[in-house]
Amino acid sequence: MIMANEYKLLIGAYGWQHKAWNEAFYPEDLPEEWQFAYYANEYSVVMIPWKLLQQNFEIFEQGIEDSEESCRILYEMPVNDFKTQSNSTIRDAVQRFLDKVSFVGDRSLGLVLVFQYSDICNLSQDKLDFFRELLQTITKSINLCIEVQAVASTTDSTKPISNDILSILADTNAGLCAYNDCVQKFSDYPEVLATPFNLTVCDIISIEPKKMRKIVENSLRGECAASTNVLIFRSKNLNHEQMNTASVISDLL
Repeated sequence: MIMANEYKLLIGAYGWQHKAWNEAFYPEDLPEEWQFAYYANEYSVVMIPWKLLQQNFEIFEQGIEDSEESCRILYEMPVNDFKTQSNSTIRDAVQRFLDKVSFVGDRSLGLVLVFQYSDICNLSQDKLDFFRELLQTITKSINLCIEVQAVASTTDSTKPISNDILSILADTNAGLCAYNDCVQKFSDYPEVLATPFNLTVCDIISIEPKKMRKIVENSLRGECAASTNVLIFRSKNLNHEQMNTASVISDLL
């Protein structure tokens, strides 16, 4: 697994195809098929949306071939109906996906498994055991972070992630996605927010500098030099200048 990198914080976007960037970021005469390469020359990481991987995989393949190797790749993969799908179906789907992106090689930074809160709460012991097995298998080959949607606002204390899940994350070195300038404090398992691979997602549309500084500071939560800390901007109508501001703040810290 690749953990160390030359940046203390990798900063990038959720995807590289944003309408607002066609004039504000990408040169007007730049062909669409060259946008990935242009992006990769400016930013250190990109999170590839699941939808793009399913519908436009050829564009992704070409982008990898044409772009700077210094830009690292995160993959999004939703795990739907975790409670009701058979373990073998889920296991096989994850393995097929990892095989599909294996050509990216050392540029692959990590996998983000996305669960709906309703699918991951009150799991049976069989599903908890499988969850542990799945995470153990994945982390042998690639960094892993779990995103639990419906707790996207970390102030939502009415939907806590169970200690069973947190314990498994801690035991398998799988990270837990944090959001914006809020870092959940789990008194029993704080290590899930400071693993070898730490992901923060920012979905705020407009951010004041003071708030941005707090987001960047909370994104730097790895406990050792080998930790990889990642900040991904994922708001609607994303302004690339937010990423530039975060990069400047990170350099100054």
